[in-house]
Amino acid sequence: MPNTPADPHAMVNAPLVSQSQCLVLFARAPTPGQVKKRLIPDLNSGPACELYRAFVDDILDRFRGSREFCVRMAVAGDEPLRLPASWKRVPLFVQQGNALGKRLAHAFRVLFAEGFERVVIIGTDAPTLSADFVREAFESLQRKDVVIGPAVDGGYYLIGLHSHVRRDDDASVRPPLRKGWTSLFQDIEWGGAQVLAQTLNVVRQLGLSLHLLPPWYDVDNHASLRFLACHLEALDLSGMAVPPNTFSKVRTLLGGPSPAARAETHAANGS
Repeated sequence: MPNTPADPHAMVNAPLVSQSQCLVLFARAPTPGQVKKRLIPDLNSGPACELYRAFVDDILDRFRGSREFCVRMAVAGDEPLRLPASWKRVPLFVQQGNALGKRLAHAFRVLFAEGFERVVIIGTDAPTLSADFVREAFESLQRKDVVIGPAVDGGYYLIGLHSHVRRDDDASVRPPLRKGWTSLFQDIEWGGAQVLAQTLNVVRQLGLSLHLLPPWYDVDNHASLRFLACHLEALDLSGMAVPPNTFSKVRTLLGGPSPAARAETHAANGS
């Protein structure tokens, strides 16, 4: 049976799983000191790792019950051996490449080779990402070549491609194009503030059609963690659903209203 999604916009009562669409979550095993490194100076490695696991738990709960698309998890190296049992309920494959761009390109190749027409990749830094955005991404790929979700830090939180966009090494195309979609992941300054701008420049050079999602935020430093805490409290105060594992862990780490205080507030608001 599908899991009950935490996101109110998650796909429920949907048609049977589409074999033409796949959502890929790029993740790492929750190992202290190896995840959320930029939060370690503020949280220490153990709590930062616990927060990371909460992020992934909520993202998986939100999406793996969908019947509109398949879900895969791409993990690094030997990390499948160190994943929590609950994560292993999602089909896994191992990332290949010594840079993010190579790993992204490999993931698209793997899924296109499986026969998927529309593939969307997300990371683990946006635990509040709505299923509406993912739904919109897949819908857009029915008429566009590329979909990108811009992150406010200058990167992107989502990228998707349609399989009809040729690869650089696709010799079957005559005459050969100068560049294919793998160029989207080459010569990009990964981790910097120019990732989105550089990627959009490649999209323009290739002449690909683009759908742009609303901007969203990643949580990868103390300032964005504080914003996440405020956003979660605002969602909860307004009676909207929150990612429960993330909400609980953030409140534990940063503090927040007690359960009794929140219950009183909800009662006063009639929610």
